[in-house]
Amino acid sequence: MRNILIKGDNKKALHYLIDEKDLAGKVDLVYIDPPFATGGEFKKDLTGRVSTISNSSSGKIAYSDKLKGKDFIQFLQERVEIIHDLLSDRGSFYLHIDYKIGHYVK
Repeated sequence: MRNILIKGDNKKALHYLIDEKDLAGKVDLVYIDPPFATGGEFKKDLTGRVSTISNSSSGKIAYSDKLKGKDFIQFLQERVEIIHDLLSDRGSFYLHIDYKIGHYVK
């Protein structure tokens, strides 16, 4: 068993797992927690914590969640297709998404 945590561009990371690590069809579990297509920017507060519910007006931007509608669905679909190539026959895929965008994702 091997666990891999990669920080960086997720699409590049998925291709890296297939092309460099030769993991196509060998991964048993994938969990992703993408942005929820809110249209917002989320900032770190003074303690370094990122608020995902109420947004601070000051602080460094932790991440932008600007993709909405069909652009968000396209973004997600590209990644899910690569993840499908990674999954083994007994693999499981978990997607964390909220109720506001979930029906579009389905």
